[in-house]
Amino acid sequence: MKKRYNIGLVVANITDPFSNAVAKGAMAAAENLDINLTIFPAKYVDYTCSSTDGTYEYQYNALLSHAATGGFDYVIVAIGTVAYLSDNKRKKEILDIFHNTPILSVSANIDGYDYVQYDNTSGITQAVNYLAKSGRKHICMMIGDLTNNECLQRFEAYRKAIANNGLEYHDTYVMSSDISEDCENEVALLIKNNAELDAVLCVNDMVATTVCKMIKKTHRKVGQDVAVVGFDDLPFATKLDPPLASVRADAANLGYRSVEKAVNFLDGVKDDEHLLGTMFIPRASCVADSTNDIDMYEMFSGNCEEISENIMAYISVGKEKSDNYYVIKNFCIYIVSLIKSRIANGNANEADIKYISSLFENFFDEYINYDETLLKIMDILDLFNVWITQKCKSDSKTKAADSFRKTAYKKVIGGLISNLNSEKNKIFDQNHNFNLVVRETLMFSENLNEIYANILAKLYCLNIKRSYLYLLDEPTVYQSGTFFPMNVQWNFKSYQCEKNTYSITNSQQRISADKLYANEYIPSDERHTFVVADLYSREYQYGILLCEPESDQFFANLEFTVYQMSTAVKISEFLYKQESMFNELHKNNLAFEKMSKVDELTGIYNRRGFYAAANNLIMNPENIGKFFIVCYADMDNLKMVNDSYGHIEGDFSLKALADCLVKVFGQNGVVGRMGGDEFAAIIRSDLAESKDKISQSKEHLITELNKSACKPYKINMSMGIYECLCDNSYSLKDAIDKADDILYTIKAKRKKEI
Repeated sequence: MKKRYNIGLVVANITDPFSNAVAKGAMAAAENLDINLTIFPAKYVDYTCSSTDGTYEYQYNALLSHAATGGFDYVIVAIGTVAYLSDNKRKKEILDIFHNTPILSVSANIDGYDYVQYDNTSGITQAVNYLAKSGRKHICMMIGDLTNNECLQRFEAYRKAIANNGLEYHDTYVMSSDISEDCENEVALLIKNNAELDAVLCVNDMVATTVCKMIKKTHRKVGQDVAVVGFDDLPFATKLDPPLASVRADAANLGYRSVEKAVNFLDGVKDDEHLLGTMFIPRASCVADSTNDIDMYEMFSGNCEEISENIMAYISVGKEKSDNYYVIKNFCIYIVSLIKSRIANGNANEADIKYISSLFENFFDEYINYDETLLKIMDILDLFNVWITQKCKSDSKTKAADSFRKTAYKKVIGGLISNLNSEKNKIFDQNHNFNLVVRETLMFSENLNEIYANILAKLYCLNIKRSYLYLLDEPTVYQSGTFFPMNVQWNFKSYQCEKNTYSITNSQQRISADKLYANEYIPSDERHTFVVADLYSREYQYGILLCEPESDQFFANLEFTVYQMSTAVKISEFLYKQESMFNELHKNNLAFEKMSKVDELTGIYNRRGFYAAANNLIMNPENIGKFFIVCYADMDNLKMVNDSYGHIEGDFSLKALADCLVKVFGQNGVVGRMGGDEFAAIIRSDLAESKDKISQSKEHLITELNKSACKPYKINMSMGIYECLCDNSYSLKDAIDKADDILYTIKAKRKKEI
């Protein structure tokens, strides 16, 4: 079985029409050619955002490094758009980070790399020729940025075509700008400096939309007074008012062709084709008063064929012929002939009206979209009513015509209402799903081990089939204008499959960069298209979310997903740090608590610690009602040892005696230093056997201690031992006082000597 290739695709802002179309085309090719595709929306390199909202969008550039370390068989980089502000040297520097991975450069011919791009000359030449033949004599151009190779090629094609058509050229006729809609100031300056301009050729459709808007502000008509032509022919071009003439450079085909070239390379198939053809598509934005080419009041004159031609010309003015053009035209011929024969020239009845209306309804459902075409259909219905009323002299025919017109209007209005309700429902469902995602990602579980799985729990609401969450060891600072480090450590936290989510155990979380897009939980027997969502907050990178969407509709939700998931991850990281801090604080508190109860010199309890531990001992439910042996002791002649041999020897003696007491009372007892040379101890009577047994053990240990210590002085201590029933802290204090009294009596009889 042939290996399924893993191919990466780096595009710019996936919500921009061009990158969106490239990604969709690549997705179609990936499905047809049975390869895995991973899309990295890296936005724009070297772009400085003037808006504070976009200050940190450079963070998406980190996806370039992630793609470079992803272990792909091949990577396609739309470098012409990702780095549209950069010269070829900088573009090459960016491509070079991919090292030994085979690379295809899209929309830029960079030394040392295979490439695919548009034929920027043919379409521009066609557009200028068309404008010149239409009588336009002062053709200006919004040229974009000439450091961009494609912008330069389009500008050079424009200059050459202007010269070939014998038109004037002035330096003021061209204006550099951003290649987005953010070029109002430059367009205004172009218009101001060239009052005579009658056409503007634009480097792309997005710039052209701004040109149309600015032309209208000068109270001139786009198409009639000033022709406007774009480049790319993106889907929105036909929806503008008027529809935008454009050089068709199919971005979806560019994406499709890029994947084809990648697969050909991997299959060892020679593929030296680098250019995709372009073609000028004239529409109303460059046709002077195009709607007046059709006389509305003459639309229904002539035979059935001629009437249908008029209708089709009006509906499709400024547009290329659709796939259904001839189907619609033939229907018009048939329906007009029926109306003529059964209504205008015959005796119409209910059955005739019902039959013609049913034809209209069925055809409308199958072939007519509820878009701007409907407005023109409403115009046609109004004219039809005038025409049919003129044709029908009898009341019965007029009523029949009126009935048919009402049926048609009802269908159109019903369709519009249905379409509007459908859109409302879609918006409602989408908002509901967004709310579910927001709520779920921020409803953190008390169990921090499940927190990352919970973050992914509602992603299926965004039509994400599968998702995989990878985080960096620590949030990593990433500064603009630098390459993100490639040696970072990744942790695989959780994944989602349909409505189920799973946590990855700590021992399995570490994952290498080349396994991020092919981990063991990604089914290897299926083909996948992934989109990578970069998770960041301000200058900090947190990780990535690998999404497998059900369709390209997810592109519109990508930024929402990025911001929501980034927020959730940031908060979860804060919760983890908070828990870690609490745990550390708790450990420190325990340590401080222990230190506060332990005698620093001897290592046994101090006075406070002894009373606390002894009280816990006697209050233990198992010890209630039991008898205890309480001991109070002090070292014999500590002052004499200190004075004669020094405090170091005194300290040695105290520590030795403390060890002796611990051995006497064992693990079942509690021993503490009460201060100076005084000690206390307590043990349950039945565990110590007897007071005499304790005294004997002490004497034996003291004897052994002096033998082993080999000191010039004798180490010893006196003990007062008292047995009683202890059931609370008061009886304990009383028992210690009694033991102390016994000790005092013993000490009074002992000779002071060392």
